[in-house]
Amino acid sequence: MLNLIDRDKVERDKVQAIIDSGLLGKLLAADPSLIDRDAFYAALSSGMGVSKPFRLTIIPIVFKQDYNRPLVYARDAMKLNGFVDERVTDTWFRPEPRNADREFVLVCFGSIIKDHPDPRRSELLRELDKLNLEPEGAMELCLVGTDKRTRDLQREFLIVARRQIWQDQDGESFCPCLGQNDGKRDLRLVPAHTNYHGQCRFLCSRK
Repeated sequence: MLNLIDRDKVERDKVQAIIDSGLLGKLLAADPSLIDRDAFYAALSSGMGVSKPFRLTIIPIVFKQDYNRPLVYARDAMKLNGFVDERVTDTWFRPEPRNADREFVLVCFGSIIKDHPDPRRSELLRELDKLNLEPEGAMELCLVGTDKRTRDLQREFLIVARRQIWQDQDGESFCPCLGQNDGKRDLRLVPAHTNYHGQCRFLCSRK
């Protein structure tokens, strides 16, 4: 709770709202059976000023991607057995070299959330910003799809990398995602102007 105030600059009255909910006391009592998980996340979201409940899943990956190699190498390293969109290349999703020492998280909002190519009109990007998170790109998505500890997560839910978007000749914008179809692991492009369903996960890291 102190980290919310000192590190993330969350207002004290919002943190107090979490404490007043009584859910934190149940959590500290170390009795998981007493905790209404959905209510806890809702209270935590409200306390942080986030309008939608959220869940974070920590991704156990140490980032060691070689930005000097083309994206297609990272794409092929996933060894996908389903559909692979050949447009996921450096031409449309050029990797952006960044700090290697960062923690990946998957964010789930549990309900429909709206996105838009214009960041000012994207509910998704606004909510991630409130959580002090930023979306990752195609290169990082491929890393998640390659690592043996996380490569099968896409069989459970859609994983979206929203950092970069590609616009086709008709003006439609897309971003890459990992998913599955009939049990096969896919790499696809999804419209950036869309409403994501509640089970989608968004690949992010802390700012």
